[in-house]
Amino acid sequence: MPEGVIWQIEKAFINSGDGYNILISNSNFKSNYAPGEKIQTPYYIAEMELLDKKDGVFYILYIRQQTNK
Repeated sequence: MPEGVIWQIEKAFINSGDGYNILISNSNFKSNYAPGEKIQTPYYIAEMELLDKKDGVFYILYIRQQTNK
């Protein structure tokens, strides 16, 4: 695992597989992730009510890697 590296969620979206992405708040995630740490997606957020199909939720995450100084 790389040492001195952290990851941050820049943007996060959800969709139900139809290609229509809904932006969700970064507050649903930790501010920084260390090597070996798992990113957990929320089980439920209010934006899920905007999805047409609720049987499957897909997350699209834009992640930035930074050197921890």
